[in-house]
Amino acid sequence: MSKNEDRVYVDTRVNELNDEQRQIFWKVEKEVYAQVSSQKKVDMILRYMINDWLVAKKGQCIVHENSASLQRYCTTFISDLRKKMSLFKVVQVARIGALVLSVAFALQMFIHSFGFFVSSIEATRFSLFPFLLLSLFGFLGIYLVQRSALQKHIRMWKVAGYISQACAIILFFAGMKWWDNILTFKLTFVSSAVFLVLATMCYMILSRWQQKFEHETQEKQPLEVTMAQKS
Repeated sequence: MSKNEDRVYVDTRVNELNDEQRQIFWKVEKEVYAQVSSQKKVDMILRYMINDWLVAKKGQCIVHENSASLQRYCTTFISDLRKKMSLFKVVQVARIGALVLSVAFALQMFIHSFGFFVSSIEATRFSLFPFLLLSLFGFLGIYLVQRSALQKHIRMWKVAGYISQACAIILFFAGMKWWDNILTFKLTFVSSAVFLVLATMCYMILSRWQQKFEHETQEKQPLEVTMAQKS
C-alpha cells in the first residue's frame, strides 16, 4: 500500500530534526496512535506537529524533556487542532453564505433601481428569521461533524452534527412558509444597499479570518515545544 501524502511529508521532514528531537518525536507519534483512531488521521496530526517542531527548531528553541508529559502534550495539541479545523470549516461556509447574500442583495438593488423610472415596481418582503435558523443549526452541525474528525469515538459527534444540519434545512423551509412574518424587512433600493454593504463587510471579515487560519497553518510563529518522556 502506498503511503499517503501526509505520511510522506512527515517521514521526509522529520530528518531535519536533530537526533534527540527525532527520538522524542517518535515517542509522541506512539502517543498520538493511542489517542486517535485511524492511520490517516494520525498522519495528518503529525504533519501539523512536525511543522511546529521545525519552526521551533528554526527559532533556536530547545525541546525540553522535563516540562510536561507526552500524553498531556498530545492531548492539548489534538484538542487545539480539532478546534481550529472546526472553526476554519465554519468560517469557510459562512464566507460562502455572505457571498451569496451579497449577490442576492446586489440583484435586489439592481431591480429596485428601475423603481426610479417604473412606478409599478414594489418593495420586496424579506424575512431574516429563516436564515437565522439555518445559520444557527447549520453552523452547529458543521462544527460538530468537523470536531469529530480527530476524535477516537466519532459516531456520536457525527450523528449529532448531521441531525443539527437536517434540522437547519427543515426549520429554514418551515420558517419560509409559516414564520415569514418574524423579523421582516421591506427591501427597497436603500435597504438593499444597506444589506449589501453589511453582507459585503461580513464577507471581507470572514475572508480575512480564513486567510489568517491558512497562514497560521502554513507559517507558524517561532515557539517552544515542551514535553517530557513518559515515566
